[in-house]
Amino acid sequence: VDLRKLVKPTTVNGVYALRLLNDEFIADLIDEFEHLRSSGIPLRRPNGMNRHGCILSHLGFQEGFLNSTLAPVLRKLGLALYPKALRAEDLNGEVYGFSVRYEAISGGDIQLAEHADGSALTFNLCLGGGKSSFDGGHLLFRGVRFHEEDAHLQQQQAIPHEPGVALIHLGQHLHAAATLQSGIRENLVLWLTGKHGYVRIAPYADEESDDMGRVFY
Repeated sequence: VDLRKLVKPTTVNGVYALRLLNDEFIADLIDEFEHLRSSGIPLRRPNGMNRHGCILSHLGFQEGFLNSTLAPVLRKLGLALYPKALRAEDLNGEVYGFSVRYEAISGGDIQLAEHADGSALTFNLCLGGGKSSFDGGHLLFRGVRFHEEDAHLQQQQAIPHEPGVALIHLGQHLHAAATLQSGIRENLVLWLTGKHGYVRIAPYADEESDDMGRVFY
């Protein structure tokens, strides 16, 4: 299957949508997260901004699910969508996968400030709230820093979350999570980088060769 035919542009330039998981798989994945949370095992924060979530390698998903199944597909898709921003060596590191949980209760994360990711390429997949519905919490995008001089000045554009649908964007695309008005929303986030966590932040020149001597125009 050519996934590029399944990818759809969104209302934000450079952000794409891909329906990736069905309801049954999402339910099983949320059950795994719940099991880990209720196990009593101390959980590490998934990143420096989100307080609540799970790291997929802690669930045994790194080798079979991330490295062997998802990574080859996501790398090919990223290179096809962003030929001026990414080369193969920018995505050949280990995939970092984690969940983030937003919950409209006291002590829960309900929003996220504007930021860029620690990745060259990001897949942000909405899992929904399991048996709980949610309202609000759209992703808000501006421009791509280091690619657009006015990235910070561009007006924010909102894209709503849809369970099972991944939003694909460059890691340097500035974005935030608007306030979750009600319910619970969990997202599965995948960060792709180069080896040893190297993150390519600048676009390639119109004519530039890669480490294999190939020239790109």
